[in-house]
Amino acid sequence: IVSNAAGTQVTSSGALLGVYGLPVITGPFDQNATVGTNVTLDVNATSTTTLAYQWQEDTNGSYVDIADGNASSLTLTDVNATHAGNYRVIVSNANVPNSDVNGSALLGVYGLPVITGPFDQNATVGTNVTLDVNATGATAYQWQEDSNGSFVDIGGATDGNYTAANVQLADHNNTYRVIVSNAAGTQVTSSGALLGVYGLPVITGPFDQNATVG
Repeated sequence: IVSNAAGTQVTSSGALLGVYGLPVITGPFDQNATVGTNVTLDVNATSTTTLAYQWQEDTNGSYVDIADGNASSLTLTDVNATHAGNYRVIVSNANVPNSDVNGSALLGVYGLPVITGPFDQNATVGTNVTLDVNATGATAYQWQEDSNGSFVDIGGATDGNYTAANVQLADHNNTYRVIVSNAAGTQVTSSGALLGVYGLPVITGPFDQNATVG
């Protein structure tokens, strides 16, 4: 209500005050991905009013807006090493000043493991045979054996090498392979290595002999 010098009063229209709490967010969460795949980062945000979103990427130490990153989720397609890094989303109550909150996530991008080995081996009955593999970029291993036409996991064989102890003729022509995974969980299977198991040679002779000079 305002008055002029003559005391005449005029009443303004009413103004509605809306009071809102800050948005409550869950996520985004750190993820690992393999080169060439798609990755979706998302956030779950709740509020009593309409929410606005802006995803950002950490570029050279400072966050910059991602074009079209205005939804509760952000999908990165065909990722490569340049996509690795920190991402965050700014969530705010639409048209409400000073209501920004943000959450961040680290994205790791990894290539497929590159495998060398294992290689075919021959062994003698009763000996131990060690198969090994060199797998660049691998973080997990699972060795398998094919003895009856299908591969099955070998219990406890989760290292870069596997030792078959005290091999027998029944192990002859068994095939071994290893499944390796990168940090994103993407698996690559090695070629198979054939194990040949052989008994000791059985010798007959030579025999003692006598000979005449000349």
